[in-house]
Amino acid sequence: MIPTRAVKAVISENNKLLMLKGSQHGLWDLPGGLINEDESIKEALQREVREELGVDCEILNKAGSWSFLREKDKKMVFVQNYTCTIQGKILLSDEHAEYAWVSLDAVDSLQVKDKSFFEALRKD
Repeated sequence: MIPTRAVKAVISENNKLLMLKGSQHGLWDLPGGLINEDESIKEALQREVREELGVDCEILNKAGSWSFLREKDKKMVFVQNYTCTIQGKILLSDEHAEYAWVSLDAVDSLQVKDKSFFEALRKD
């Protein structure tokens, strides 16, 4: 069964947000992904950041939550955002084509996987 809980890293530097562009779909998203059944939220977020960016992260605070309907199985996925810091040189996995530091004003202009993450950030 595919997990229905996920976690995303909100990584900002100089008032810009780290965004990743997917290799297959070409849409932008925050780093992160699904939480495996045997993982805590913290373990999942650290694993996802390490897999996607090639760096370790320090998890700081909750930064909003949101949900979306996953098309392939019609299940709701519940997502929690966390602010994080990273150190070191980003080395993207094959899952992503590129990364960019994007001003908050410019996020609205990106083709994103799901805009709900940004609405959640605005609430917190």
